[in-house]
Parts: sequence; C-alpha cells; structure tokens
Amino acid sequence: MQGLSPVHAHISSRGWKEVLGAMEIGPMTWQEWPWVAALTASTAWKHVSAPLRAEVSPEWVAARVQQSLLGLLGQPGNVALVAREAGRPVGYLVVTFLPDELTGVTTGLFWDIWVEPAWRGRGVATSLTHAGEAHCRAMGVKLIRRYIATDNQPSLHHAVRDGNRPERVMYEKVL
Repeated sequence: MQGLSPVHAHISSRGWKEVLGAMEIGPMTWQEWPWVAALTASTAWKHVSAPLRAEVSPEWVAARVQQSLLGLLGQPGNVALVAREAGRPVGYLVVTFLPDELTGVTTGLFWDIWVEPAWRGRGVATSLTHAGEAHCRAMGVKLIRRYIATDNQPSLHHAVRDGNRPERVMYEKVL
C-alpha cells in the first residue's frame, strides 16, 4: 500500500494490516464488534440535534445505528478498521463507499472514527485515517468525505491538518 511511510503494509491470508511501531491497524474482528457498536452508538447520540432528542431515546438511536452499521459492513469494500496496541483495541475508523448524490461517482465516507481518551494526541487517529485512505485508494476511490459535528474542535482540526477542506455546509432550522 503506497504512501504510508513509515507505516508498512502487510498482506496476510486474512487480508491486510498495517503496523506502526507496536500499533497494528487491521479489519475489525467479531470479538471487537460489541466495543465498536457501543462506541458508535454513543458517538451517534452526540450528533442527534437537540430538537430531535425529545422524540427518541439514546437506546433507540443506538439500536438504529448498530443496525445501520451491520448493514454497511455487509456491503463489499466497507470496513471497520481497528487500531490495536498489544492486541487491545484503542481506536477505530468505519470506512464506507457511496455514490456522490450529484454525479453518481463512488466516494469514500469516513462514517465514524473514535480513539480511546488515553490514546488521543498520540497519532492513532492519523494512523487510522492514513489506513482508511489507503483502503479507499485500493478500491479506486479518489474522494473521501467526513461528517464532523461543528462543536468537535479536535476532529475539525485533525481533518484540516490531514488536508480536508469544507465542501458544503449543512444548516438546520427548528420549526
């Protein structure tokens, strides 16, 4: 996998993985599913607009998001990449593919990224996004998008440092 220096890509019979120092990044195992599913649900609740929270519960959103995630991961090419230190998961990135709504051209979407608080600021998110970009390149995708909450300053800064730029801005109005 090109462009990952100093990350070295390794091909194995189970697929690919990347190793950076003692950290390994590879596809999620089913033993890691409960961890990824719980954190994805928690992240999703933070994205629910305040006016909509009165109409749903965190449990309902969690069930809906976990069902969506299972459906996404069942599609060809979509993957949850997990960063592991000494075999223990410390972060993940869900990479999905979908057609651009205007052109129909397949784009990558970094659907969710999360890093354990004790591991933040140590390059885990950067390593995950580099691995996600390598996966997108391998799938022939030339554009990646991310949805980031406007109050998530660390993620916004990471995206800009990583070369992302705003494409469009979504506004909402409470009626």
